[in-house]
Amino acid sequence: MTTIRNIVDEMRQGTAYCDYWQRDWSWTKSHIATLWDSLFKGHPIGLFTFWEQETPEGQVHKLIVDGQQRLLSIYTAMEYAVPPTMLPNAPTPPLGLHVNILTGNFRFHTPMMEHSPQWMPVCDVIRDDATEIEAMEEELRPRRTSKEWRQCVRNIRIIQNIAERQIMVSTIDPEMELDQVMELFARMQNNGRKVTLDDIETMWVSPKWPEARATIHDMIERWQDTPLQKVVTKSNIIRVVGILLNGRQQRHGLSRANPSTEQLKKAFAEADDYFGVIGAAMERQLAIRSKNTFRTVAPISVLARYLQTHGGRFPTPEDEAKAMAYLLTTTLRGYRGGSSASSVNQELDALNTEHPWLELRKISDARHGPSLTEPTRFDYPTRAPSPHHILVQALRMRPTCRDWITGRPLRDIDPSDLVEHHLFGWETLPDPDQYHCLANTVLVSATTAKSIKAHRSPDQYLHKISAQMPDVLRQQQIPDDPELWTPQNFHKLAAARTAMIADDATDLVSALQQGRQATILMM
Repeated sequence: MTTIRNIVDEMRQGTAYCDYWQRDWSWTKSHIATLWDSLFKGHPIGLFTFWEQETPEGQVHKLIVDGQQRLLSIYTAMEYAVPPTMLPNAPTPPLGLHVNILTGNFRFHTPMMEHSPQWMPVCDVIRDDATEIEAMEEELRPRRTSKEWRQCVRNIRIIQNIAERQIMVSTIDPEMELDQVMELFARMQNNGRKVTLDDIETMWVSPKWPEARATIHDMIERWQDTPLQKVVTKSNIIRVVGILLNGRQQRHGLSRANPSTEQLKKAFAEADDYFGVIGAAMERQLAIRSKNTFRTVAPISVLARYLQTHGGRFPTPEDEAKAMAYLLTTTLRGYRGGSSASSVNQELDALNTEHPWLELRKISDARHGPSLTEPTRFDYPTRAPSPHHILVQALRMRPTCRDWITGRPLRDIDPSDLVEHHLFGWETLPDPDQYHCLANTVLVSATTAKSIKAHRSPDQYLHKISAQMPDVLRQQQIPDDPELWTPQNFHKLAAARTAMIADDATDLVSALQQGRQATILMM
């Protein structure tokens, strides 16, 4: 037995911590609040298991085997900080847990709490400072009835006593081998939130290469705010590394491959390089700028395997264009890859054919039907970004698309200075959903958007723009018929734009699939 305060002190000092093979933080804010509610009510919170190891300096360290999520939830609430031993770039628990000292409810900070004095940070209430606590209680006295004030004082005392609460601790034999400890860890998780397959993969690889987890976190951090942000995740990194090690796309690729430390390092480095090659190709061929663009999993793995077999690059510009066509069309379908080994291996085998991208497209068409761009039809009554936004963004980032005021190509403008401008303002349309549809949007610079002004309808400003740069409207699929630029003809404009976008989209995908550098793709 020990107290919560003792464990928190040891975590702050770095003598009690989670070792490199442990899984990442996974609890939600609700889990944390529920744990503290149990502490407040005196409910049992379970057993904590440590593996004590002596350092070369003779100091005893406690490695947390079971109880990581609970201890981190307790530590961050009491200290308003994460433990100093957490890996850089690793997922961390949220900070800012507050308690309503009148009702005993626990929630994370919201602006509403700033106007409610009964909501206080747990770290302030639980601190061991009698003078400050007395001042806190006295400040509450004039704000509450005597009954409420007594209840607040009682709750403050309960929360303070949480730090001195005794918790049950078990200790693993220091002589136990690491693989035995990890097997014990995996068994313990079966009674709580089960570890994921990726957790298990990382756990078994980490003792062989302790930097594995940190490397994964660094890779994820490096690819933030890029078009591959949603793809370069822990799960996908392990998946790509597994396919590079095995030649087969398997969920347990790392452990089944049984690689050496050097093989692991090389595979992770290759995976990172291939992400870079794919990302650069997306920028050249599709001019994609959005960081939330691609969410497909399997196509990235297939592309990585293809790059591995061709020395880490696309053999020709045509192959690169076809690869982007494969990535784009599978993304438009929302395709995430086959779940069976046979479907996965079918795609990998297609890579070895004379025309791999043609074969891959046949496979995808057979599973998911015709491409969303064939036949050409687009409807955009949506508020949230959809796969179609990806294609429309690629169209609007072509070199021929220019800003309406400056005349600069949109792809040469800093992404942070680009604005999705709505042709018709909110108040000019009878149906609010029409305002959000893609048929009502164009892409311009912030300077142009400011000069147009949102409250104006297109018939008030498109004439001047069309006269100065005759082709600039057509490049963003705006018909040159002034009668369609009025609010009462919005439905006709939307129909005309839908047809124009569909035609341009099909041209783009067809050009990519054929591997040709058409005018639509000129650099």
